Amino acid sequence: MMAALLERIRGRIEQATLKVLRTHLADNRSALPPFRLPAVASTLTGALVDWLDGESVSAIELGEQLGRGGLGQASLLALGRALTRELADDLEPAALLRIHEFTTDALAGLVRAEMSTVLHQRDETQRALVRAVSTREDELRQVILTLSTPVMPIYGQILVLPLIGAIDEERASRITERLLLEVQERAARFILIDVSGVPAGGTSVARALLRTTRAVELLGGRAVFVGLRPEMARSLVELDLDLDDFVTMATLKTGIEWALRQLGLAIQPRAPGEAAASPRTPSRVTPTRRPSHGH
Repeated sequence: MMAALLERIRGRIEQATLKVLRTHLADNRSALPPFRLPAVASTLTGALVDWLDGESVSAIELGEQLGRGGLGQASLLALGRALTRELADDLEPAALLRIHEFTTDALAGLVRAEMSTVLHQRDETQRALVRAVSTREDELRQVILTLSTPVMPIYGQILVLPLIGAIDEERASRITERLLLEVQERAARFILIDVSGVPAGGTSVARALLRTTRAVELLGGRAVFVGLRPEMARSLVELDLDLDDFVTMATLKTGIEWALRQLGLAIQPRAPGEAAASPRTPSRVTPTRRPSHGH
C-alpha cells in the first residue's frame, strides 16, 4: 500500500525538491553548480522514498555526501517544510513525521561535512600562515645577519668590519665567512676589525677573533684590531700565544691612518685654492713620499 502510494507521488516529491533547491540556489556553495540540481533532487527523492518505505537508508551519510558536494543547510531546512505541506493530504501524520526525521538526519550529516570542511580550511590557513611567518622570519633573520656583519670598504684595499654585541661560535663563523668573501672579492690587504662594541667574552671570543685573523692572512690580507678593551686584551694574553704579529690600534681613526701609510698614502689638507672650490671636501688622500736610501 505504502509502496504504491509513494510510487504514485514520487514525481511530485522530486518536482517539489527541485523547486526548493533552485529557490535556495544562492545558499549553496560554489561546488554545487545549477546544472547538478536535478541529479541532487533525484538522489534526495530516491533516498526519501526508500526511507518512507521502511528500507534501511542512512540519511546522515547522505547529508554528508551532499554537504561535501556543496548543498547548503537552508536548502534542507526548506525542503522539510515544503514536502510536509506538499504531501499533507497524501500521507498519514506518522509518515509526515518520518519526512521530518529524514531531513533532520540529513541536515546533521550536512553540518558534519561543513564542519569538516571548515576545520580543514582552518588548518590549511594556519599552515599557510606558519609558512608565511617562517619565510618572513628567515628573511628578517638574513637581514639581521647581514646588518650584524657590515663589511665597509674605506679606501682602495682597506676594509672596516665594525662588530657590535656578543659573539658566540655561530656568529663568529658567519663573521669569518662574510669577511673572507669580501676580502677575496675586493682583493683587500688591510682589514680593520673594530671590536669596541663587543662586550667581554672571555677566551672563547678571543680564540674566534684569532681564527678570523689567520683566515684573512691565508687570503693575503692583514687583520688589525681597533678599540680593543682591557678585558679582551687580558683574554688574548691568557691564551699564551705568539702575539708578535698581532696588530692593534686604539681607535678606528688611527687604524685607518696606519693602513693608509702601509699603502704609501696619507690624508693631507687641500691647497687653499682647492679648498675654496670644494668647501665640503677639505682633505684628500695623497701618496706619501718615501725616503730615499740612495743618498
